[in-house]
Amino acid sequence: MKIYLLIVILLIFDCFLSIGQIKKHNLSDFEDNIKSSMGYDSIISRFGYPSTTTGSGLIILVYTLVDSTFVTIGCHNTGTLYAKFQDKDGSLRDLIYIQTIDQPRIKKKEKKPNRKDKN
Repeated sequence: MKIYLLIVILLIFDCFLSIGQIKKHNLSDFEDNIKSSMGYDSIISRFGYPSTTTGSGLIILVYTLVDSTFVTIGCHNTGTLYAKFQDKDGSLRDLIYIQTIDQPRIKKKEKKPNRKDKN
């Protein structure tokens, strides 16, 4: 009976230790390591679990840094669409710049005035 009690106590102790295993990061951790090719699994394996996870379809990971600023990463299974840093003033800065190709603007065709041939 004492052995079962000891096992239960060790399991409870292990659970309390695992609660505090969210990694604390600095901004430089993300600036040096985040890449657009990183998917959800590689982000979690590199940076650990975020403070908050949200999103529907696109997974949004919010990491709280040691100085109480934030890094927000929008990703899916195969890549990262954006990574932004938010400072204490609320201003945002891109950590990943993904160049998008602007679609050419299509000029509207001007309508020619209707001319009735007068013969």
